[in-house]
Amino acid sequence: MNQQAKADQTVRIQRTFNATPDQVFAAWTDAGQLAQWFGPPGYTVRVPCLEPRPDGRFQFEMAPPDDSPSRFIVGKYLESKPGERLVFTWAWQDKLDDDATRGPDSVVTVELIERKETTELVLTHERLADEEATAAHRRGWEGSLHCLEEFLS
Repeated sequence: MNQQAKADQTVRIQRTFNATPDQVFAAWTDAGQLAQWFGPPGYTVRVPCLEPRPDGRFQFEMAPPDDSPSRFIVGKYLESKPGERLVFTWAWQDKLDDDATRGPDSVVTVELIERKETTELVLTHERLADEEATAAHRRGWEGSLHCLEEFLS
């Protein structure tokens, strides 16, 4: 696959939430709140590290509802503007350890736009490896945003 084809592997999702931009931002940046909604429905999420500031890092452990092994996500915050925008890298890792095998970094941007009494969220996940990864991340983000909607209501 050429470099241009890789660059085109992007997920973009828009959702409107009955919450303020600050409430939605807090749901993304407070470890206690994030653990309650993040991940596809039925997953249990543990957030051992969440530093939502530029150059801060995060670590998530997602345990599926069956006996499958946990999945680990790590990344670094590139931008953090409360109530407006988060940008962070995203990589799958085989365990939460500095010596772990890590997949390639992609980039996630979460934009929050105030719309009267609601907030429009635009999530863009770029630089995904291939069509299969793009489809899997779309399903994962759709599930997570559904859980976020339930959490905020």
